[in-house]
Amino acid sequence: MDLYIAVSPVPEHGHWQAALVPPAEASDPTRAVRDITTRADITALQQEWKVSEVRYADEMEPEDIPAG
Repeated sequence: MDLYIAVSPVPEHGHWQAALVPPAEASDPTRAVRDITTRADITALQQEWKVSEVRYADEMEPEDIPAG
């Protein structure tokens, strides 16, 4: 089973969320969902969670998130 980080917008709060998928791998709540504000946050999560793949919601592009 492939692990990846799913990124989706949270427009009402002006930020994005990153979630570890599949959630069954996120037994630690700090690995379940994190609010992010920059692409640098995603890079940090990739290192922390030891996950290389990032998938973005259909309605967004990586460039939608500030570089940071």
